[in-house]
Amino acid sequence: MFLGKREPGLVEEMDKEDCDIHKLHNTYRQFHYVNKLISKWKTLYIKEIRPILESQDKNTLLDIGFGGGDITRSIEQWARKDGLNVKITAVDPDERAFKYCQENYTDSEIEWLQCTSTDLLTDDHTYDIVISNHVLHHLTDDEILKLLQETEQLSQKKSHL
Repeated sequence: MFLGKREPGLVEEMDKEDCDIHKLHNTYRQFHYVNKLISKWKTLYIKEIRPILESQDKNTLLDIGFGGGDITRSIEQWARKDGLNVKITAVDPDERAFKYCQENYTDSEIEWLQCTSTDLLTDDHTYDIVISNHVLHHLTDDEILKLLQETEQLSQKKSHL
């Protein structure tokens, strides 16, 4: 399969309601390694996120579709190490992802929420920085457009990574 072509009819095992929870948790644990190799979030943090965080005393960051929470958690740790003040909120509509992060990141100050970007807009939330990682392939074309519009509305600084 060529990864450059989108297959909107395909459903990942992890998206199925009857997905084996142990396999799903193993997948979440592997995301750290996969994202470290493919997504290069440390570089994105250094070049794009940290300069915004350094420019003001208080910052807010939203991660849409956190999955296993590894990227959100990494950003929290990098910002803390850099002495930066950031309140991080992470949303995912999947109850399994929400429970996984609640159980596995108990020492974190991240606000994990089981909801959607639509829910945040309904409650008039806005953030300095809005990020997401590998979310679009889970969505239909119409859902992608809606998410992109909502991301724009949720971001105060118009920084979308």
